[in-house]
Amino acid sequence: MQFSWMWDGSDAQRRRYARSGFYLFCMLPTLLVASWILFPSRHDHWERELAAILDMSVEIGHVQPETPNQTRLSELKFSDPTLGMIATSKNIQISELSERTVYTIDHTEIEWTELNRLMRDLQRTALRHAERLNKPFEIIARHVTLHLDSNENPTSLSFDRLQILIERRSEGLQINARIFPSGTLDQSPIHCTFERRSIPSLTDSSVSGSSPTSLSSTLTLDTGDQTLPVQIAKSWWPSLRVLGGDCEFQGRAQIEQHDLQTHASLAGKLSHVDLSELVTRQFPRILSGTADLELNEVSIIDNQLEILVGRLHSNHGQIGQPFLKALQRELGLVAVAEVTNSVLPYQTLDVRFHLQGSTFQFAATQPSGYLITDTGGYPILAEGSKLPLKPQDLVRALVSRSQVQVPLTRQTSDILFWLPLPGRQDLEPESEQIPRGILRLQDSEEAQ
Repeated sequence: MQFSWMWDGSDAQRRRYARSGFYLFCMLPTLLVASWILFPSRHDHWERELAAILDMSVEIGHVQPETPNQTRLSELKFSDPTLGMIATSKNIQISELSERTVYTIDHTEIEWTELNRLMRDLQRTALRHAERLNKPFEIIARHVTLHLDSNENPTSLSFDRLQILIERRSEGLQINARIFPSGTLDQSPIHCTFERRSIPSLTDSSVSGSSPTSLSSTLTLDTGDQTLPVQIAKSWWPSLRVLGGDCEFQGRAQIEQHDLQTHASLAGKLSHVDLSELVTRQFPRILSGTADLELNEVSIIDNQLEILVGRLHSNHGQIGQPFLKALQRELGLVAVAEVTNSVLPYQTLDVRFHLQGSTFQFAATQPSGYLITDTGGYPILAEGSKLPLKPQDLVRALVSRSQVQVPLTRQTSDILFWLPLPGRQDLEPESEQIPRGILRLQDSEEAQ
């Protein structure tokens, strides 16, 4: 059977058939592709799209569609009208795949001071769009630089890759992040997971006839074999500054929030802790050196430290004589050698501690019972009485006695929260005697 119907008829008809086929199957697809290339999506469309997602101002240098389901954005700037520049990216490739949406970001620079806001906005956006998230959303950021804004020593941190996967599951929203610090692409990454789920409430639902639920959020960080600079988290917890600028964390941390209660737990190691920042800059005591802080168990409930178990080890540093005397007096330690200098160099400082509720233990790590040895290896401070201690005993060892002391109660803590605290110039020199106050009573008639 031969298909010769197209060529039946006159020559004019055959020409019309040929022209129609050429326009339909050649010219029309060519014009569609040419218009798609020559007239790409406008900048304002993508700027509005990203601004709505990130809740910040976005400027895009170039928009270039590459395929019908893939678009490349170049020279991006993310800023805030009040705070200024937040981040910049060289390229963002947006790919709409059948199973997920992928944002591939190249060469991103983020200002550390705005990292907290950027992560908060991304989390809020993920939660806001969770119900409409019909397929997983993935972010692959390559070559990320985090600028640490420090007036004394400006530095930056680099990451080879950040992979973030956002997906909605039956129980709620889950965000998984894999972090590869610079030079660690061939190693196991740092894992960070955020989960937000609905759980059945314990309240009685017999009246309403439905099962009430409450929201529960869990944030988990596991560094594995990697270490993570602690200064990254200072944007969330400014009090971490007391650990020093070189401190690194290796281990596992978790924060759980359910209803109105927050529970944080931590286990791992803090290395390169600056004892001068931790003690000397916070209290009128002299203690210097670099220490490793091993944390076997840490539990914090609603910003209240419940459990703290670990060990502090430092090689080579200095300790002040008043601090040594305060440790003897308040913690029941024993001076093995007489110290005459105001500041004494030490070779080893090795102590273990255990705080749980209202009880506190502070003892030597070594079987010899020595906590501190001098540069010659001779003991300076050793364990003494095994009397039970309280956390307040450690506070008294760190803070000098003065005539502005007040009773340590929850009531006074609430009051002092709203009042200015005295400075060091208001404190009297340390004395072995507990300061006394003079109370004068005056007759009401004399007062008038």
